[in-house]
Amino acid sequence: MIRYILIALVLLVVGAGIYVYTADKLILFNRLVPKDAGSERIAQDIAFGDAYRQRLDVYAPTGLDADAALPVIVFIHGGGWRAGDKAGYEFAGRAFSARGFVTVVPNYRLSPAARFPAFVEPGAEALRWVRANIAARGGDPE
Repeated sequence: MIRYILIALVLLVVGAGIYVYTADKLILFNRLVPKDAGSERIAQDIAFGDAYRQRLDVYAPTGLDADAALPVIVFIHGGGWRAGDKAGYEFAGRAFSARGFVTVVPNYRLSPAARFPAFVEPGAEALRWVRANIAARGGDPE
């Protein structure tokens, strides 16, 4: 009897983990990963296109020098073009910025509402935005 209760508990925990992941956000993961000292989100939900999901967040090291031109990472989240949201990858933005990078995490349009190449194009548009605007946030556009 106890064996069946333990199996049920394991299945419940695994199922809950799968649900949290498939809910478009890695909420549990973001909560479990410690906050990285030395990083902060300096801008949230910046539009880089006209579509609703064409928004990005920018993370940068704290105490950023006004003359800084730090290396930039553009982190395009996973999800097989069908799922995912930049909010679920806050841990990546914080971790990279804590190590000296200005980090940009964009969203993109999702399938099936968007069809190829419509879900790929926002990545290129986000890169264009970075090139044109990241210097104002301490990043090196090159």
